[in-house]
Amino acid sequence: MNTPHRIPSLADAQPLELSPELDVSPGAPPPIVQGSKSCVGCGYSLEGLPFDGRCPECGFPVARSLVGFRLEYASPEYLRSLQSGLRLILNGILAQIILAMVSFALAISVSVNASGAPLPAWFQLATNGADLALSFVMVLGYWRFTRPDMGYRGTENTAAPRRVVRAASCTRAGSEVVGFVFGLGAAMMGYAIVGRTVPLILGVTVLLGLVGLVAWAALFFGMMRYVRWLSGRVPDPAIGSKTDTYMWLLPVLTIVGAFVLVGPLIALVLYWNLLDKMLGHVKRALNQAETNLVAA
Repeated sequence: MNTPHRIPSLADAQPLELSPELDVSPGAPPPIVQGSKSCVGCGYSLEGLPFDGRCPECGFPVARSLVGFRLEYASPEYLRSLQSGLRLILNGILAQIILAMVSFALAISVSVNASGAPLPAWFQLATNGADLALSFVMVLGYWRFTRPDMGYRGTENTAAPRRVVRAASCTRAGSEVVGFVFGLGAAMMGYAIVGRTVPLILGVTVLLGLVGLVAWAALFFGMMRYVRWLSGRVPDPAIGSKTDTYMWLLPVLTIVGAFVLVGPLIALVLYWNLLDKMLGHVKRALNQAETNLVAA
């Protein structure tokens, strides 16, 4: 039976207690790791190794893998992956906002100059292509941000938020690829669609829209749960509290607020600020982890 993916608490960050039976007198051999413990650097089992030793696979200090669940005790490589992933996501969001504003302005300009004529195919393909490229950047960001912590890879179940985020981001990008290819093929044929071809195109468009919507919802709720989980490793209760609020507030702003146009933009800004705050915590944890590693 799968174990629930719980939020870590401060108790998780406490050092491993030594057994009363261990001999810690001067001159005695160092205590060894008892039970199932993994190296935070590579995931290697540390059972039977001395506390003052190093992992035989990657050389990471054994004691560093036993001190707790906080991010500052994680592998610097893992933290660098979180940092680069968040940067890609945040920059991708900013680029998407800029692209949407530029596309809107160009659409108005083209429509006015063409006296109400439909937008040319090249304009749609260009904006869709740019959006598709940003989608791949975002997928890479989400993938790196949800990298598993090798020291704790055995504690999550198959429905872990990070796995949901990875699957949803790839599904969303895949639906956009299919839509782009489909639109490109229609443009090459000059949209010469007659008879029963029209229902086919409408059906594919609706299906891709539904797939994209479901993937977007799974990605959003997966990210909220994952960020809430990470907030316990900082720890920052404020971020955890915000994720609980945002899980209902941001969808409401996106859907209901769409009628006044600014709702989705407000939701995106709040989402961006939440991830930016988490990035600040990751940066500080990385600096501390690198300092600890040098000291070790």
